Amino acid sequence: MINWLNKFFRLFLLVIVSQSAHAQNISWHLSNKEEIKKQFEITRQWYQTNPCFSVDIAHLSFEDYKILIPSEEVHGFFHKCGKNYQSKILGIQTIQNEKFRFFIDTSQNVILIGNPTNENKYPTELYTENLLNDCKTVQFNEDKLGKKFRLEFSENAYINFCEIGINKDGSYNEIILYFGNIVDKSNPKSQEQQKRPRIKIQFSNYNKNPVFDYNAEFSEANYFVFGSENKLFPTEKYKYFKINDQRINKN
Repeated sequence: MINWLNKFFRLFLLVIVSQSAHAQNISWHLSNKEEIKKQFEITRQWYQTNPCFSVDIAHLSFEDYKILIPSEEVHGFFHKCGKNYQSKILGIQTIQNEKFRFFIDTSQNVILIGNPTNENKYPTELYTENLLNDCKTVQFNEDKLGKKFRLEFSENAYINFCEIGINKDGSYNEIILYFGNIVDKSNPKSQEQQKRPRIKIQFSNYNKNPVFDYNAEFSEANYFVFGSENKLFPTEKYKYFKINDQRINKN
């Protein structure tokens, strides 16, 4: 009875994996850099014309191109209202308001503080100009969800492929980076076994009409306060964190 169940379970997994692999097959069509530049401009306009929104962000790491189950999965978010925003991505929390832009690194117990910027903050730092300058070919696919572009780079490049999924309204829905061969140096015996990892960034649960509590979302008072001689000190909750004040103008 146990052997029969084991066989059934393995067969069930095989069917699921086969279906998933089949679902990933995409028919790509040749495109060009001008077309994807137009799409990037539409995406930029979406984030500029929606000054307040929230989105959930997940980073999934895979050890190889074909592996379906991620080896690591980290969930975060991006909340924005005007020039105020808060993000939590890969363990780094970033907050900007009218007075500060600061980063809370819980792995290093550091709060890095700087001046706010006027740039239109995106939920991901995707340097599109650099990608287009370095890529060899551009392909695209379109379905009921939106468009997906695939940028191919040279074999010796750090990134071999980059797939960018864009919703019909212009917002990102996913970005997939396919890295070149990386040797697993942690095991000297496996120097010839090279891995080709990929990272998937997923954007979901967009909300264009969020209601934010400013004090809870964007206020620096939750993390640090002014003390004597105009110096900044961590609050009780972050008393074990080091303050690194990098502001240019501290008035």
